[in-house]
Amino acid sequence: MSFPPSKLRWALLCLPVALVAGVFSLSGQLLPPATTADTVHSHDVASVDQSAVTMIDGAQTPDLIPDSAAYRLVLTNISSQNPSAEEAARQLAFLNSAGLEGDDIQVAIPILADFNAQFDDMIGSYNRSVDAANAIGLTPDLRTFTGQRDALVQSTLTALSTALSPVGLSRFRAYVKSEKSRMRVPAKEAQ
Repeated sequence: MSFPPSKLRWALLCLPVALVAGVFSLSGQLLPPATTADTVHSHDVASVDQSAVTMIDGAQTPDLIPDSAAYRLVLTNISSQNPSAEEAARQLAFLNSAGLEGDDIQVAIPILADFNAQFDDMIGSYNRSVDAANAIGLTPDLRTFTGQRDALVQSTLTALSTALSPVGLSRFRAYVKSEKSRMRVPAKEAQ
């Protein structure tokens, strides 16, 4: 079963079993994630009881949204590598909304592009591992992928905290915190 890469990438980011976990919106509209040339493999979601997935709704309880999930969602929405003019304008709008200006924007863009490239490579590697696991009848190793994904988010945040000005970093952190009210994540991410 195959789905468009953008929808699967988004689902994989939001919920480890590739269920669409929720909506991350910055302007009241569903924002598409950055595109990738890779197709993300799906898990058998037909057998999962979706009503059993407990969600944290940031509109109700933003403090329950883990920082790691919030940063991941923001980074995937503002990162792009080799953006078109439209994507570059969208990225600039996000960065301005996050309170970044001038030099902070200039240092953030290559860090975000590196995040995006590494994340795309990570998805490609995960896809290959799913193919290999499926070929021999094993369950794909999603735990390893989520660990690598979280480590990538943390290393990107470390790079941003080193590169951004103290004011820019403070504004970026406040922006991510404020965006929690627009997020929904699976409760298991808070454990």
